[in-house]
Amino acid sequence: MEDTTQQQDQPLALGAAATALGVALTVAAPATPAEAATAAGAGGYAADARAATNAQRVDHGRTRVGKNGCLQRKAVQQAERMARAGRMWHQDLQRVLRDCDMRVVGENVAQGYRSGKATVDRGWMRSAGHRQNILEPDFRSMGLAARKGTGGRWYVAQVFGAR
Repeated sequence: MEDTTQQQDQPLALGAAATALGVALTVAAPATPAEAATAAGAGGYAADARAATNAQRVDHGRTRVGKNGCLQRKAVQQAERMARAGRMWHQDLQRVLRDCDMRVVGENVAQGYRSGKATVDRGWMRSAGHRQNILEPDFRSMGLAARKGTGGRWYVAQVFGAR
């Protein structure tokens, strides 16, 4: 039997996208096996990821990002869609831009991490595109949601914005 304990916080996949005046950037890391079980519920998972995001921003001399109701709804909708489908993808960021009345938005998505902190610290911060979204000085607001899919795998959507 294979020992998977060292793989627990490795992602199955990551994705980052940003849009500024209609320009999109997508970055994806190669898939690796992961075990995605956690005792925390979706609220605890998302709260941990939100705290880890703001800790990274402060550690790098950036201001904390606050909550935004529209961006939060977009993050929840995306996390729920990915969990139901059992796969990860980016939502239409032009729609987020328009619906949330933002001048720039960015999105990080992930699947397969055991905790919100691991998603940020061991996943997104180790990937140039995701890290760029997290540390973008213009971003002032964020929505973040996590949902469990089939088999207990977590799907996470983090949506940033600036007016």
